Amino acid sequence: MKYDLRTRNLTYKKLKFIFDEIINDLRWSKRNSLEFQMAMVYIAFLYFFRMFNHYVGQFFACTIMGVPVTRYDTHWYKIYLEYAASTFMQEVIIVASGILFNTLVFVFGFGLALVSKKCCSCFPRIYYKIISWIGVFTMLDPIFVLLVDICSQSFILGDWFKLYHYYLVKENSGIVGMYITFFIMFSLTIFNGFLFYYYMIFIHMNGRILDLYKRISGTLKSFFVPNDSEVSLRYL
Repeated sequence: MKYDLRTRNLTYKKLKFIFDEIINDLRWSKRNSLEFQMAMVYIAFLYFFRMFNHYVGQFFACTIMGVPVTRYDTHWYKIYLEYAASTFMQEVIIVASGILFNTLVFVFGFGLALVSKKCCSCFPRIYYKIISWIGVFTMLDPIFVLLVDICSQSFILGDWFKLYHYYLVKENSGIVGMYITFFIMFSLTIFNGFLFYYYMIFIHMNGRILDLYKRISGTLKSFFVPNDSEVSLRYL
């Protein structure tokens, strides 16, 4: 029981470090700083970048499967994509492809940071922050899509409602479609959450969060520094 409690507390500390790192530049006390102003700009840009990637990914999925796209209207809050899908698997792939395309962009970003860290031993700090926010928007992409679809009343074309409408037409009941949609969205959110967690702990700022975690949770033995002549020159 004590071990479980300790593990829970250490996990909480890691998540707190991640949260603090994400909102560090957004603190109100920094509102007059360049970091705060730049953060507001690239966060707003990345939100719309996520939306664009989502529907471009679906467009590519339609193109690869040979599904004719009949409408592609761009608005500042949403992109309306209509296509002539006729099978269950086509609908499933198109629903998942938008989120997975954002996942691909995020993986490319932290892969670039990892390669730069290993090969060049340097990577601009601002790019670390941008990649971290790409990860945030990738992880929350299904939620943003749901909220926008509800607000825009896209109860047929919206990603969360496609399979519901498909089963409603085929079987006069969309309950199965609701369950499948929730499973797809939940699974992809967990997967993207794991990728985001891995990036923030091991790659972001050269593993700064992991270093802070070790400093706080480490035992006294972990910080042992020998005095003169306590260890041999060969050991050093």
